[in-house]
Amino acid sequence: MVLWELYGPGEEDYLFLQAKAMRPQVRQIGPGEAEVTIEMPPIEPGAYRLRAATVDVAGRSTVVWHEFRIDDGNSAAR
Repeated sequence: MVLWELYGPGEEDYLFLQAKAMRPQVRQIGPGEAEVTIEMPPIEPGAYRLRAATVDVAGRSTVVWHEFRIDDGNSAAR
């Protein structure tokens, strides 16, 4: 299970991406590695930080941050 949060472009902007209605698509791409795709509402141009956090059954947590920029309505987040 992973908690997804999106921060930006302003300090007050925050989006929790794991709502109950969302159904992430998970694809195994290798041993211990997966690709997860989720649908999200349109967002404004600007700089963003995506935070993904998880914990294993032993209680060890992992947090990954990914920064990206949306230049205009035609750009894709990668």
